[in-house]
Amino acid sequence: MNLDPIISALRARCPTFQGRVAGAAQWAGLTEDENPPLPAVYVVPLREDAGPNESEVSYFQTVTNTFGVILLVPNFADERGQDAARWIELLKHEVFRALLSWTMEPRDEHSEIVFDGGSLIYMDDARAAYQLDFAFETYLDISDSWQEVELNGLPPFEGADINVDCVDPSMHKNRPDGQLEGRIKVDL
Repeated sequence: MNLDPIISALRARCPTFQGRVAGAAQWAGLTEDENPPLPAVYVVPLREDAGPNESEVSYFQTVTNTFGVILLVPNFADERGQDAARWIELLKHEVFRALLSWTMEPRDEHSEIVFDGGSLIYMDDARAAYQLDFAFETYLDISDSWQEVELNGLPPFEGADINVDCVDPSMHKNRPDGQLEGRIKVDL
């Protein structure tokens, strides 16, 4: 799941963060002792859920990609978290306006981004972290499969030789008798 376009979109469309938008590595490396400038946002991959192969003769599978946008906000005013809650509501709507219904490029390989829920994941007397979950679909097709590799390894189709053995129901109980009644040669 490539989240770089989402990070870029949040940097460009969410002025309150003043460019403080980072990825999963920065979030994972953040310690409780660090005090980065706030508010800040971190974009992290959460999961990929795959549906069944939808094709009978080829390969087509829908994958739901879920990612989190973690809002890291100040919580200095009170330990009950009311200041953090005001920040979260303000920033949540800014993030919504930046991402909801947006389709990443290439548009034929992604569905629009939808909201998938949210939850408080951390709070102390200095800051709070609230995670907004979003999802979009991508698609796997034959070009992503072994079948494509195998088909590309075949020699060019130049024609076919077809042998015809007719069924005589009175003699062989609806089975061919093993004698060829015809041959067809097709050259392309």
